[in-house]
Amino acid sequence: MASGADRGFKQDLVVSIRYRNDLPPPPMPPKLLDIDTGGIQQYLTTSYASSLARREMPNIDTDAEGGMAIDMVGVPGYFLGDESAITAPLHPPPVDPTDAPLLQTLHEIKSQGTRNNVSFLRKTQYMTSQNANTIAPLAGRAAARPRKRASLTSAAPSAVDREDKENIKRHVQKGFDIAYPESIPYNPPETRSHPATQQEREGWRNPKHPTNRHATAVSYHPIIPDLEAGTDLSAWCRFKFEKPPLAPNRAARDNRIDVGSFFTVPDKALEQAWLIKNEAWKKEPESYDDPGPQPHKFSLHIPRRPEDVPRIKKHLFTGHPRADDPELLAGLVEADDNAQGIPYDRARVYPTVEQTNMDSQRFMALGLYNKPSSTRSSSPPSAAKQAQGTAAYYYPINENVRLRADRKLADFGSEEAEDLADVIYVAPTEPTAQQIYNRHDFRGRYDRLFAHDFKKMADAVEEEEKRELEALEKERAELGEPDDMEGVQGTRPASQGGAEASSVNGHARHDSPLTADDDDDDMHDH
Repeated sequence: MASGADRGFKQDLVVSIRYRNDLPPPPMPPKLLDIDTGGIQQYLTTSYASSLARREMPNIDTDAEGGMAIDMVGVPGYFLGDESAITAPLHPPPVDPTDAPLLQTLHEIKSQGTRNNVSFLRKTQYMTSQNANTIAPLAGRAAARPRKRASLTSAAPSAVDREDKENIKRHVQKGFDIAYPESIPYNPPETRSHPATQQEREGWRNPKHPTNRHATAVSYHPIIPDLEAGTDLSAWCRFKFEKPPLAPNRAARDNRIDVGSFFTVPDKALEQAWLIKNEAWKKEPESYDDPGPQPHKFSLHIPRRPEDVPRIKKHLFTGHPRADDPELLAGLVEADDNAQGIPYDRARVYPTVEQTNMDSQRFMALGLYNKPSSTRSSSPPSAAKQAQGTAAYYYPINENVRLRADRKLADFGSEEAEDLADVIYVAPTEPTAQQIYNRHDFRGRYDRLFAHDFKKMADAVEEEEKRELEALEKERAELGEPDDMEGVQGTRPASQGGAEASSVNGHARHDSPLTADDDDDDMHDH
């Protein structure tokens, strides 16, 4: 006996059955009222149709479960389980050539109009050559030269693929050759470039706006990578504040944000959910989406006094000649129990609203650089930037963070704010070999002249790791611990000039790396 699970129930379509009416027609004629409505012309005007459309809304009920009644009586074999009469055939018959134009898409119709077109100049030349005898019948005609017929064996030139990598590289090289013609003799022998036309060279010398003929160029900025700027992550982070992070200072912008610092701690409220999603994504990346980076809370720390910002820039800038001047540091650097540096107070706490990884090859920040005046000497430019002059430097973006201030964490005595430092002390230190390597990674990937120095940095990292491993093994041997590496975690290095920070609050004191770059909201996607 078959079980209930083996039974199948067929769901039929909505069926309407037509019944026959055998009643005779009414014995009297229909009674119609003759009402003068002014004729049918008033209903055919555009004003009546537009007013009717505004006055009467379309009475259409959207119902996913509903449908149109279909009379299935008479469909052969349908009620016997054969649905072949209402299903599309597996092998549809070919379309009749006369019906093929009716099945064309809008794109095919548009492209068909330009398929056999010729330019206006060529059409005029063709018509002129055809009508030459009728226009000037008495004019002397030169002896027509016999045209050489193209050889049947000569192959037609193949169309160049616009997406071909070699074609793209040659176009890029052509752009550099037009912009810097003096560098053409120094190109590598394997470099290939498309020939530049006179019109392209003239367009580079006198650029014109493609749509506005009256627009003129004010200044020119060559777009080049900033090979001297690097971070410990080999890329940059873009921070977007929902509101201005600092209130105006004396009716002007508070410039303490220029030297501000972010102190990050994991967001405990979102950490468990993120760990579950991350573990599922690692096991089955095809079934689950990447949850992105771990959510953190960002604690913004700024100097105590706005007037100290110019001196802080000079002190933290490694290339400034007065970076360690005692007169510069007087009243700026403070000393605590185990720390000495510039005090940074906590100003805001930002939980992560959105934190996504970005493709550093597609999203970049653009910074316009002009030669500074003699009065602005807090951060003098390097020799390379001074030699280059005016330029637009781009910086790859690998992470986008959107922040919103949390009022619950504004109270320093709250329970949620215990893990956040109230004060950090910032002091420049010498960077490690790993930090130096990370900060020059962007330049090492693209600057061929820097390859030898970059190789030395990689060797220094290996030597540093070897020394750290030997010191760790020696320490474990002295303590008599087993030689295993479980529980050993690397610390995240500093990201600005080797700066380190130590945090102080009412309960604990611990060293923590400084992880903030320039956190002002001056970077935009390009």
